[in-house]
Amino acid sequence: CRSLSFDGVKYERIEHALSEDQVTAYDKCAEGWQAVLNAVLKAIEDTNANARTKGYATGHFWAAHQRFFDQIIVSLQLPSVIKSIERDLAAGHAPVVQLVTTGAAKQGRAIAAMKPGEEYEDLDLSPLESLIGYVRTHFPVQQYEQVTDDSGKVRTVPVLDSNGNAVLNPEAVEARDRLIVELESLKAFIPANPLDTIINHFGHKQVAEITGRKERLINVTDERGTHLEKESRNKASNEADSDAFQDDRKSVLVFSKAGGTGRSFHADLDAKNQRLRRHYLLQAGWRADAAVQGFGRTHRSNQKQPPEYIVVGLNVKGQKRFTS
Repeated sequence: CRSLSFDGVKYERIEHALSEDQVTAYDKCAEGWQAVLNAVLKAIEDTNANARTKGYATGHFWAAHQRFFDQIIVSLQLPSVIKSIERDLAAGHAPVVQLVTTGAAKQGRAIAAMKPGEEYEDLDLSPLESLIGYVRTHFPVQQYEQVTDDSGKVRTVPVLDSNGNAVLNPEAVEARDRLIVELESLKAFIPANPLDTIINHFGHKQVAEITGRKERLINVTDERGTHLEKESRNKASNEADSDAFQDDRKSVLVFSKAGGTGRSFHADLDAKNQRLRRHYLLQAGWRADAAVQGFGRTHRSNQKQPPEYIVVGLNVKGQKRFTS
């Protein structure tokens, strides 16, 4: 509501300083992407690719690169955010965490590709999947050649065999396969999905999840011990979790862009949970107006008290500039 005053709303920042291990992980990720870019540019040259193929490969590269580092940065912030949320709970506050993406599509692909005998614990749900997926799908391996058409114009076209099938450049194929093997070694440095990290840390019985995910993997303890199980989600799940938070039966709420639209998580005078909302902007997204729209989930009329907003960041200059 544009007429709702922001008087009384408080703001602060959390700047997580990267540890030595996190700096190493960040550097390893950067080195991996540099290796892929160099290999892609060499493959474009080796295959004599035309401008359209070059644009396709490089365009998808930078799009995947941006998504990857966005997720990495969000995950690296979590140690400071989790400590702050623990302090909030000890003080009797109600933490709310704002995300944009949940990794649902990545998780769905990983589950669909599971082999017989595989466990959910074996799945790679980290951002590394987007990098390896780019190499598998968009790495240029098709051979091109220059031909002169009837009008005398030189064009670059795909090389086809006698059956009309595309001819692949063996050096490019070898480079692609070698890259995939090398990138697998980065798994040890890639942090886990931030949404699942929060839920697993505080427990799915204490965290209300309001997202667009249709399924998720949760920690369950039974006669088999502690293990991951798949849980289906739908609109009713979101409504139940939202009610549980407002009724003070769940202590932490996490919402994404898809799950939070139109919902109210404020300290409503008609709700049992009238605790102070400590609203963390964990992932800013790409649009300032969409981020501010998310702020409105915890700041509404008929509230006992306005929220406190916490903008989360790293001591990484590029992210500071972006967030500002």
